[in-house]
Amino acid sequence: METVWLTPELLSTESNEARQAALTVAIVSMEQAERIQSPVVQGRVGFAARTADGEGRFVYVIYDRVERLTGGNGVRRASLLAIAIAHEIGHLLLPDKGHSLRGLMRAEWTSADLERAQRELTSFTRRQRDVLRLRISASRYRAAAKNNRQYVCDVRVK
Repeated sequence: METVWLTPELLSTESNEARQAALTVAIVSMEQAERIQSPVVQGRVGFAARTADGEGRFVYVIYDRVERLTGGNGVRRASLLAIAIAHEIGHLLLPDKGHSLRGLMRAEWTSADLERAQRELTSFTRRQRDVLRLRISASRYRAAAKNNRQYVCDVRVK
């Protein structure tokens, strides 16, 4: 697997790397997030862009929110970024909204949940893991990764 880091300019010009990537993770500012999907960003740390048929390959994490949520409460930015990215990728691969009452796909996170997630392995539920394995093994993500071995990361923090 290869990770390609794109500048905002390359991503906005629909570069060949971005078009061929199996998955694009974009770290964006609040202003950029609102331009992408304004109604969706209200109160969220990130979002996944899916089509009506449930397909998608873009996840967005709003850095301003990550920064605000980690300000002085002991939660590390890297931890919250990792949780947010994994959670949003889960939305691309799980059916419906994919939320659960516990685990990585919980819809609501308290400060205590985030602190605990830094110390302990936070994962998908057993059922979600089974669904993810099935969907990935039969999906274009696997085919794209096998053929291209490339994922695109876009850092857009200002």
